[in-house]
Amino acid sequence: MIRFEQVTKSFGAQPILNGVDLTFPKGKISVVIGRSGAGKSVILKHVMGFIKPDNGKIWIGGEDTSEWDQKTWRHNRKRFGMLFQDSALFDSMDVMENVAFPLREHTHKSEEEIQTLVMEKLKLVGLVNAEKKATTDLSGGMRKRVGLARAIALDPEVVLFDEPSSGLDPIVTHVIDQLILDTQAQTGCTYVVISHDMASAYRIADKITMLYEGKVVFDDTTQAAQNTDNPLVRQFVEGQLNGPFNIYY
Repeated sequence: MIRFEQVTKSFGAQPILNGVDLTFPKGKISVVIGRSGAGKSVILKHVMGFIKPDNGKIWIGGEDTSEWDQKTWRHNRKRFGMLFQDSALFDSMDVMENVAFPLREHTHKSEEEIQTLVMEKLKLVGLVNAEKKATTDLSGGMRKRVGLARAIALDPEVVLFDEPSSGLDPIVTHVIDQLILDTQAQTGCTYVVISHDMASAYRIADKITMLYEGKVVFDDTTQAAQNTDNPLVRQFVEGQLNGPFNIYY
């Protein structure tokens, strides 16, 4: 679904991505791991077209995005949904209004159609009878559910997740992981997840990619990640102080 070919990106004198080759297979859940500053969020920004690579190409659905102008990007962004790290809900709107927002912005559906679609998405994420709740009254886990319902409101081809378990306790994290698995199975979307949480990654991922100093140092199945002897992967997933990472404390 998404393919990076020798993508490089620097901000000023600071290189972030250094010849990245990777693919996110269609209809699968891909998880990108790595330490802070490794370039994980920059990957998402490239996928959404918010930033452009200095060199290399990014292909989406077989199309070379380097040939897309701003109008084409605006049109193609409707193919994506996004669950932000803090859910990024509008506190001035209730749950219904939050989920309805992309439908009102990007479609010409009637109010009746919009309400029907919102209720379908809320049911899909396990929030029946929550449509009138204020977002300020929601728990962290419920906010993530509303954020996911909004992310899939337009029936996107791809959903991007930025640290979906951030700020959640282990039990709620497990609940959100199961929700990711269930919604992906029902929608058939391509899911791309940025995460530091290896327990979560192992539960949901079909494929795990690890970035280190702007390069892909591992890109394989979840089982392969669990069994690899790659010292970078082993140190990261086990949280060890001693290893090839440069650690300052």
